[in-house]
Amino acid sequence: MRPGLYLHVPFCRSICPYCDFAVTTARPEVRGRFVRTLLAEMRLWDLPAWGFDTVYFGGGTPSSLEPDDLALLV
Repeated sequence: MRPGLYLHVPFCRSICPYCDFAVTTARPEVRGRFVRTLLAEMRLWDLPAWGFDTVYFGGGTPSSLEPDDLALLV
């Protein structure tokens, strides 16, 4: 059985009072910088060699990222 990969996306349009996740609101340029930094870290770990069978996006609101950015992460 292969491992799964969890990617925490810490962005929301607003922060709900009941939320326990580490989240923030951010402008599009900050979200883009986050994706570029996450990609750089993923390259350091050589993640394709791990052979994940599942990628789970969670945390805040992953759909707040641009579709092209989500595609890059996958």
